Amino acid sequence: MYAIEAIDIWIFDTDKNTWAKPMKIAEWWGDAGYSIDIQAWIEDVNKDGWLDIVRRTLEENIDLEDPKLPTTTKIQNNVFVWDKDHFKDMSAQYSPKLKLKKYRFNKEGKK
Repeated sequence: MYAIEAIDIWIFDTDKNTWAKPMKIAEWWGDAGYSIDIQAWIEDVNKDGWLDIVRRTLEENIDLEDPKLPTTTKIQNNVFVWDKDHFKDMSAQYSPKLKLKKYRFNKEGKK
């Protein structure tokens, strides 16, 4: 397996003097034809004054046994909105409204 690289965002709640559950905002790793790449942008998606996360997960799978088979690529986009003391997955509500082309993800996947 290739070396794993990941970045989580940690939020400290000064009122409660505790850490919120961390949110993965970047990750890359792979092994023998399979790779996963997670990238995120941080911005105030819902304009409430709190930063939110727009995250893309890209999974690629190459069949090394039979290179004639096509590479499979799965792309998942999520929008996590800050809600009181945690990030809440609000993808169903906000993804259709976002112009995802404005976010420059390193790799868009194969069409």
